[in-house]
Amino acid sequence: MTANVPVPHGKTVGGIRVSTAAQADRYGPERQRSDILGEADRAGLRITDWIEESVSGADEERGLENQYFALARDHPGLRVIWSHPNRVGRHVEVTVGIVRRLHKLGAVVHIAGIGNLRDRRNWREFIRDAVEAENDYSTIVYNLSAGKFAKAQRNMWPHGKQPFGYRLVRDERGRSTTLEPHPDDAPVYRTIVEMSLAGHGAQAIADHLNQLQVPNIRPIGVGRQSYGWGGTPVRTILSNPRYLGRMEYTGPDGQTTTVTYPPLITPEQWQAVQEGTADRLRQRSSRSDYPALFAGHLTCSSCGSTMSLEVDRPVGAQKRYARYVCHWHNKRKARAARGQPLCLGETRWRVTTLDEMGWRFLVYNLTQPEILLQLLDVGDLPLPDYSRRLEEIDAEMAKVLDMSVRLGLPESVALLRLVPLQEERARLQAVEAPVPRVITPEDAATMAQGFAERLARFETFEERRSALRRWRVRLSVDMDGIAGIQLRPGE
Repeated sequence: MTANVPVPHGKTVGGIRVSTAAQADRYGPERQRSDILGEADRAGLRITDWIEESVSGADEERGLENQYFALARDHPGLRVIWSHPNRVGRHVEVTVGIVRRLHKLGAVVHIAGIGNLRDRRNWREFIRDAVEAENDYSTIVYNLSAGKFAKAQRNMWPHGKQPFGYRLVRDERGRSTTLEPHPDDAPVYRTIVEMSLAGHGAQAIADHLNQLQVPNIRPIGVGRQSYGWGGTPVRTILSNPRYLGRMEYTGPDGQTTTVTYPPLITPEQWQAVQEGTADRLRQRSSRSDYPALFAGHLTCSSCGSTMSLEVDRPVGAQKRYARYVCHWHNKRKARAARGQPLCLGETRWRVTTLDEMGWRFLVYNLTQPEILLQLLDVGDLPLPDYSRRLEEIDAEMAKVLDMSVRLGLPESVALLRLVPLQEERARLQAVEAPVPRVITPEDAATMAQGFAERLARFETFEERRSALRRWRVRLSVDMDGIAGIQLRPGE
């Protein structure tokens, strides 16, 4: 039989993928290797190399670049054999995308039990198995999430690493049940809280812990010191509400439950820590040589992109200036190379000029009742916009239907992919707009007076930056100056 005569030229790779230890028992490397060798023998091929991956098949990055693509570029006519479509990937679009990309690169893909995918007659079975593999994976993920949620409903720690300062309590079978204060780390957490309440900043607290050589929240590694605190982990710990002894856990269907355990901080202390942190942030002086008041609050009116901060390159003793520039325009060469939209304007402003102009514009608009009434108009409130996702769902559903017709797939196979998309589409379409709030002219006049009194007190850079964040101010900028304003004041 010619099918058993080995192909004399080219490289043939056997692809093995195991993403978890549990999979090694059910469909581990040896079983995959056996199926691949059987397919190679049936096709008259000889395996020249093996690739063993320990990566999730749901990782979409594998569809963008992986070592199979690199081999296909370096070895024209490469043949790749997998034991099953679910060893290529767990999502249909990833699985099919990898195979199609390999074929475009000149490679040939075989699936054990299905055959050469260059033969279009084999694609029906390949697609069917890929759809079933994704459905199986989705079921596994759902069941795991449901199991964790059921555990949380019994007031047990569902999964994941416990916060610093706690340790897991396990039952006689080694399963995690709840959290308890760690005898060594809980006192460190209380020290962090006490220093924060005393007015110390995150970096000062970190420096103190380093002087005491307190082990870090995550040891750095072998051969290096395991202490080495920084301001970021301290701020992360101080802002984590789980130290209140409660964790809201969400199940796979959106339902929630509360898991409780011994708290390490009282609600009153927690609130004081958050207020103290916010006060220190407001009072902190700018650490930049080029402070920009409206950084993060500007939008290019031409394209809608954020305005970025750019500082002149040093040229001898020449004075350097900071400027606000349109991010899309600033990255126009890279965006053009990627085929992304470009900004047709050239919005560029010196920071000191635009900051002064922007603050005057803000003060005027917030202290005029008739303008403020328009800014806070109900029709201008931001509503959830799911249009892009709905378009993606429609396109994906059309793609599934087209594929099922072209390949003659059974209706049950197509439904495995269509039903979750239909459910997501219905859920997004059913989202109701929030109840509008009505602001009367009298309300606007009162608010304008309040803004006038507050703005008169904001003199320092930090006070003004804090106000911009709190009121969520957004200015639209063009080449002539400030073109518009958006305002979302908090309570």
